[in-house]
Amino acid sequence: MTLTKDYPTTLQTPRLTLRLADPDNLSDCQKIISVYNDPHSSIGGNARVGINTPADVQAKHTAHGPRQEFCTKAVAPKGLFHLTYLRKENGEDGDLIGFIGLSFRREMPYPDLGYALFQPFWGAGYAAEAGRAALAFWTETIGVKEVFCGALEGNERSLATAKRIGFVEVGGFDVEFGDPGAGGGG
Repeated sequence: MTLTKDYPTTLQTPRLTLRLADPDNLSDCQKIISVYNDPHSSIGGNARVGINTPADVQAKHTAHGPRQEFCTKAVAPKGLFHLTYLRKENGEDGDLIGFIGLSFRREMPYPDLGYALFQPFWGAGYAAEAGRAALAFWTETIGVKEVFCGALEGNERSLATAKRIGFVEVGGFDVEFGDPGAGGGG
């Protein structure tokens, strides 16, 4: 079976534009860093994940980027984050509101969908809207068969968003990311 290399890197929803970030593009890296380092984004600041430089973003893509063994319909994309923008009435990109990412972490049995929005954009349904578009891209276009969406214990807002995307709660598990002594992971 021949895998396609021809797929969209930009997705449109009624209110949003999602663009697959290129880890080799400095501007894309800076946008990802801005989400990780904003103390009011839904990640809650960068105290734990250590994403401060373009090299950190590139290392995250190397460690957690798409793995071909999960991609059954297409060649694995280069990036894992969809930068998420509001759409202006004329259809152009507006403000960056956050990102949606599909991480292929070796610590996890399946790729996991995660989302982070700047606080002014919480509560408007943007994460669920972007999440549904990104999930469709990864499952229908790229062919990732199983995806889960984790929420930290007690994060009811994230759990509710996961349900709006279409995920079903099946229970929990404990996982430790990266080297706990280095403050890494994420």
